[in-house]
Amino acid sequence: MVYVEIDRCMADAVQAITGKTMGHRTLKYKDYGKFAATFVDMATGKAVRISALEGPRVNEDDESEKSGESNENSGRPDMKDMVEKLSKVPEEELLVIEEVKVDIPPQDIPGFPKYRAYCEKCGDRVLDHREVIVEGKTLCKACAEGPYYQKIG
Repeated sequence: MVYVEIDRCMADAVQAITGKTMGHRTLKYKDYGKFAATFVDMATGKAVRISALEGPRVNEDDESEKSGESNENSGRPDMKDMVEKLSKVPEEELLVIEEVKVDIPPQDIPGFPKYRAYCEKCGDRVLDHREVIVEGKTLCKACAEGPYYQKIG
């Protein structure tokens, strides 16, 4: 199982390299905004978290790159040049690799749903203990906290 901590290209790379997917419940997303991933061996429980260190920008002369501002006139860095530069940097200057412990609750283990509940407000089925109890009522998160979407019509 792999936990990714950002919803950017790194998550796609982890999925492509490991074959882990959200649909198979072997790829989990934690919204921390960090270029990091934790790899868990489900058989042994051993886990390793790998995170990227902030390093120098590819084009250090570009002040907008340093400040985080976008520069409409600058193109993307040459990938071949970037790969060549990165391949010469020692691993410890690029990554933090550390053994960690991950407590995975039973409802997050890959496989078929182990628990089902029904929202008392909208009637939707909620799987794997993702329901919320509010004033003694079982609700889906959309009904309990408000949805991220608005119904039209």
